[in-house]
Amino acid sequence: MSAHRINVVGAGLAGSLVAIYLARAGYSVHIYEKRSDPRRARSNSARALNLVISKGSIRLLDEAGLSGHIREVALPLKGRMMHSRSGDLRFQAYGKQAGGMPSLLTPEEGGNSMPRAALNALLVQAADNLHGVEVLFEHRVADCDLETGILTVLDPQGRQMTISGDVVIGADGTFSAIRQRMAQLPMFTLHQPRLEYGYKELHIPPGPDGGFLMEKHALHIWPRAGFIMSALPNFGGSFNGNLFLPLSGANSFDSLARDADVARFFAENFPDLISLVPRLSAEFLEHSVNPLVAVRCWPWHSTRAVLLGDACHTMYPFSGLGANLALEDCAVLAECIREFSPDWGQAFLAYSTRRRSVIEGLFDASVIVTPLLLACLPEDGVTGKL
Repeated sequence: MSAHRINVVGAGLAGSLVAIYLARAGYSVHIYEKRSDPRRARSNSARALNLVISKGSIRLLDEAGLSGHIREVALPLKGRMMHSRSGDLRFQAYGKQAGGMPSLLTPEEGGNSMPRAALNALLVQAADNLHGVEVLFEHRVADCDLETGILTVLDPQGRQMTISGDVVIGADGTFSAIRQRMAQLPMFTLHQPRLEYGYKELHIPPGPDGGFLMEKHALHIWPRAGFIMSALPNFGGSFNGNLFLPLSGANSFDSLARDADVARFFAENFPDLISLVPRLSAEFLEHSVNPLVAVRCWPWHSTRAVLLGDACHTMYPFSGLGANLALEDCAVLAECIREFSPDWGQAFLAYSTRRRSVIEGLFDASVIVTPLLLACLPEDGVTGKL
């Protein structure tokens, strides 16, 4: 076991996977997560989000020892199913496409649909099983000294702890506390493009016999003028859906505040969903509106801290890349630490430089393409050029 202690902030996908890589390389890894343990959450939560995990990310998860478990919760996607207003269906198989940015809507090959919560729980368990990894939930990082790597952490009772270590890895997501601390540094740049859209989650349960009510190997899309609904399958027969709407104006979240308004909206735009989602109006009104957020910043590191995944590059969901890029970050950061440690500055610089060259163009494309998909996606389906 190395004498080096690495403190990871965040036990999400990136924080858990990088802990696995580093613990296997002999480092002492300590994870601090402000949320409760995801392994205790209800697996059938209607608020769960789905991810599309690429074949490359599956290989990274296999390397982390999750191969058998991943295939228990992953469903291969063979194409997209387009739903018209009249209920007509059109299946468009995935395949190699010339030109354009690969995305959730136009990938070169189908990925695998899986609940984010299930994947997170598997990664946390795999990390927790390793000698040299400590995972502390309900521990919120209140401050980070970027020069010394010292963390100020609040335990579940609100008591303050001072945590020392060699370095800090900020894997604490889109609203990263470590990034907020880095934002106080000279020359730090932060770009958060504003998009006047949000989304709500809707759960489509299994049929009476426990089977799927729609094609199980497809991303389901209901394209409408100015808004869109999508749904991804889960093992067990259910689907997790997301309705993307403008925040204000006609056909917006602001305009759908009453049961009657919601019922009329779905009857006019998504009549086939009415029979698929029990308590449709009630569920819609109960759920809060989630913002669509994109984040880009630079630099990703300081003397003793480095950012990982969504903490340094949050993509809009239509890119289909966010979780996959975060998992790739873990492999590259662990490789750079093994290569340059204990020269942390060189390790962090190498990681940031290698990954930035990959991320920048994808982020720009996501910011351009997402508003077009939300506002202009043709109702008769997606062409090969989108």
